[in-house]
Amino acid sequence: MDMIRSFLVAPSKNRDEFWENDELIWIDWREYEESIIKYFNEKLPPEDQIEFECKESEKEREIDIVLEKNGVKIEIPYADEYTDRDTTLRNILSQSIRFAGIWTHLEAILLLFILD
Repeated sequence: MDMIRSFLVAPSKNRDEFWENDELIWIDWREYEESIIKYFNEKLPPEDQIEFECKESEKEREIDIVLEKNGVKIEIPYADEYTDRDTTLRNILSQSIRFAGIWTHLEAILLLFILD
């Protein structure tokens, strides 16, 4: 958290430390939705991880993803035609209070932080 604050206060001064931090999760726009969920789970302790299931869909997007946390299942509400990482990320964040998101679109990369 302190690293994020220091970067936001003085970005040019703290840029290198910020970009090299191990707590960052890098997500490229070409990632599959299930890979994004796996990246988040890698940063979480086992008891906080989000279970998920990818199911074939007859919709044009061809996939449905169901997230499960503490016995509660939710299907990610994608558009009928496609999945998108923003919807995936919003739903991951809604399932875990350990995550707080700072959304930055730099060169088609979405940047998120884990805050303790």
